[in-house]
Amino acid sequence: MQNKYWTLHRDRGVHWLVSPRGERMVYTSVQCVGPRHGSRVKGAPTYDGLKRHHGSLFGWIEETERRLKSWGMKGLGAWNHGLWRYRETPFTECLNIWKSLWVKGKLKPIFDADWNQTVEDLVKPQIRGLKDAPALAGWFLDNEIPWNEGWLFDYFDGRRADDPNKHAVVAFLKRRHRTIARLNAAWGTRYPSFTALGRRSRLGASQDRTRADRIAFLGMVAREFFARTCRIVRALDPNRLILGVRYAGFPAMEVVAGQKGHTDVISVNLYIAEGKFPVAQAAEANRLTGQPVWVTEFSWHAPWDNRSGDRNTIGFGSRVREQASRGRAYRSFVEGGAALPFVIGFDWFQWCDESPMGRGDGEDVNFGLVDIHDRPYEDLVRQIRRTNLALPRIHARAAGWKLPWAPPVPLPVCAVPRAVAGSAGDLLPDLKFRPSPDPQPVKLTASARLAWTPAALRVTVDVADAVRTVEVDRPMKSIEWFWMSDAVELLLRAGGDAPEALDAASLKIWALPDAAGRGRAVVGAWRAHRRVRGAATGVRVRQSRIPGGYRMAFAVPSGVLQKGPFRPWQVLRFNLLVEDCEKVREVCWSAHQGDWTTEKPRTWGRLALVP
Repeated sequence: MQNKYWTLHRDRGVHWLVSPRGERMVYTSVQCVGPRHGSRVKGAPTYDGLKRHHGSLFGWIEETERRLKSWGMKGLGAWNHGLWRYRETPFTECLNIWKSLWVKGKLKPIFDADWNQTVEDLVKPQIRGLKDAPALAGWFLDNEIPWNEGWLFDYFDGRRADDPNKHAVVAFLKRRHRTIARLNAAWGTRYPSFTALGRRSRLGASQDRTRADRIAFLGMVAREFFARTCRIVRALDPNRLILGVRYAGFPAMEVVAGQKGHTDVISVNLYIAEGKFPVAQAAEANRLTGQPVWVTEFSWHAPWDNRSGDRNTIGFGSRVREQASRGRAYRSFVEGGAALPFVIGFDWFQWCDESPMGRGDGEDVNFGLVDIHDRPYEDLVRQIRRTNLALPRIHARAAGWKLPWAPPVPLPVCAVPRAVAGSAGDLLPDLKFRPSPDPQPVKLTASARLAWTPAALRVTVDVADAVRTVEVDRPMKSIEWFWMSDAVELLLRAGGDAPEALDAASLKIWALPDAAGRGRAVVGAWRAHRRVRGAATGVRVRQSRIPGGYRMAFAVPSGVLQKGPFRPWQVLRFNLLVEDCEKVREVCWSAHQGDWTTEKPRTWGRLALVP
């Protein structure tokens, strides 16, 4: 007897998605499949698939279905033209539950008394309209919820004493620490009692001392979210798969663990420039929940090599230099994921390139399988077809897979000499190119020299980059600007030991070269949990020309990192990044930007200040 719904099946430890016809598969799809893609600029060039079909929507749909099938795609991802809902091509749907609920510029707090009813009112008409759609594989609860470690403070600070969210924070802290003395010892506070704490207007504790509790509270909120939303959705549609929340990259695993016993699938959007599947993170997510993983967004784009004229002035960082590299990245990433027994799906983002003038929110990226003229990128779709056809065989071989043990990668160490007049210091060894699907040159395109005095650490970086591409405004507003500009970035922290994440003692400083050639670098920093610029960084940066490129000379005063001067044999944590925007190339030392290890001081190498 044929099943009406999509299901999950596990055979010899290997997870599969199973269609109503009984076909076991690794689901491959494309998102945002529609005949037109708008632009924020009226009359700007943009995708129009109807032109080649004389305005016929059905002609476009039938050809698109043939294309997808020939490329080995099993169906569609989320956010497609409404007519697909009435055809046989499988698709998924996103309910956008929490991100539809905002209060004063933030997500509606989950402990509000009316939260459940508000969610039910939002979800009911969406499910009722699609409940009987035969090709609907399952529901996503939401997309890229900003799981924020600051929610412990947001749910407390500035709220009335009778606010249920504030009550939830106090109850959580009481369960976690049991006594007020233990809480005070952990936080460095002097609360007289939990009752007195509940009467305060603000928690008044440091980010660094409270980090473990902030993450644990985030995990508790996640458990509440998944329990409540899944109960509401299953009451309305008890047989359909619930496919998770489309994380924007894997969040803290305490959040992922909240899915256990509630959802059916862990869904995550992954934009990974290197084209390597994050095996360890996916394995840990599966271990914590027992659920398979579905990659619900991924792609690569080539802003300097595309037929649509896209330049990626607003977008994501998974960039490559040439179109052929997009296909190489697809094959590496998808085959790497399908070789794991718990990965069951890959949804490419998206069908077509965006307008070179930007879609409604300004995003102007070459994401497409087809350009704005509806022509496929052949190098890409050739690799997609080849990869997709091989997936059933690759996935079936995953039976018996175990996470291989790998020895810790040793962090680089560099001895830094005391400064000598007339010398920039010693060369920094072990610089390397960030891994990339693009072919890399044999010779490194950057070098660095280091020296120290009791007053300052000196870092001089030479960059072989004659063409400067600089975007000034974005770095002033966001720390995640690195795909927008040429830049040199230093990361520093005093001491040999380091925490998991950036803390108040960590310094992240970047200098953008002056594209106009006047030698006035734009300097900014992340310091003591604040974004600052110019003189407020406390760091001096001097830019100068060298043949075929530029030089950035940093002087980092000891007072920026510690109390007192630098001293012989002192150890500093250190990392270096050099971004070449238009060549889509990065030179790094101990950690590269792509997997966000730059946000984790424990992954930075060590400098030893020698006499």
